[in-house]
Amino acid sequence: MCPEMNENNEISRQKKKLFFACVIAAAAMIVFGIGGWLIYSLFAPPRIPELKSLTQNKDAHYSRTYLCVYDGERITVYYNYSTSLEKGLKTDDMVREFCSLRGRKASDWTPDKITYPVYSLQLEPSLVGENAELGETVVWSNGYLFTSSGGVYKCDPDFTPFMDMVDEGDVREGEARGISHIRAFRPLAMAYSKWHPELMQDSFATDDKIAEGIEAKVTGMRIENGYPVATVKITNNSDKAWHYCDQSIFTYIDVTLDGKHYYIYHDPDISDSYYTIAGYGEVIEPGETDTREFGLWLYGNKLPRGDYRILICGKDGDETNYACAEYKIK
Repeated sequence: MCPEMNENNEISRQKKKLFFACVIAAAAMIVFGIGGWLIYSLFAPPRIPELKSLTQNKDAHYSRTYLCVYDGERITVYYNYSTSLEKGLKTDDMVREFCSLRGRKASDWTPDKITYPVYSLQLEPSLVGENAELGETVVWSNGYLFTSSGGVYKCDPDFTPFMDMVDEGDVREGEARGISHIRAFRPLAMAYSKWHPELMQDSFATDDKIAEGIEAKVTGMRIENGYPVATVKITNNSDKAWHYCDQSIFTYIDVTLDGKHYYIYHDPDISDSYYTIAGYGEVIEPGETDTREFGLWLYGNKLPRGDYRILICGKDGDETNYACAEYKIK
């Protein structure tokens, strides 16, 4: 056999070896890839359900996001408005990426584990489509993520994209008195679906602010569009007329914990675009009784079980006072 033929046969054998080596390597990569995926699927943390649910509504487009960063003294708020179609689509993609976040439920969190900075991200969808829903507010500190429904998860999200998206003129900064004074951090006070008084403010309806001779009693509670509406019977046992407001914006709620009353912020998931000017246009004369309905939707439908008071805002001359109607959430 001639040398050239031997050389060609050797080249052919080398090519076959290389081919089979590539096939084996590719097969190994596929096997290990599938195996790795299966292992990850079995042992990786699950997606956070409160965030996952936001991506299931294809009609919801996230036109606005608000990121609050509190360092213990100052708060910086990044307002992201989708002022163009391109920015809106980019915001949608960014929100959906964030909503794919994974984390395991945490059972070891206590308020003393809060470290700074603390982040609060409000995801507010446009109301597009008949099945459009409210957004979600999440708070993160020291490796723990808190949802507005009381969930606590271990994870480490990246908030940088929400900062980079914001135009320079849409960043606000200022001093804050503490977490308990910032509405966006309400999920911290509701962790594990129970109230944490060390993260709450004292109620402003102190004993000296209670309207004398005004009796208020909850006589019914119904649900309208998913939110509670209370029927309250108000009786004026005093010797002078009492002026009050029956608008939602001037109807407050506080919670009683170990005999002490604490102020509750409005649900941060509820848009703050509802604010209107309201007056004390309702009057109850001495000896009269009035029955009114008070919508409590500004506080959401996720309040923990407990003893609550509806605070009906009234006036005694130039002084603000309150009639208190107690009720329970079971």
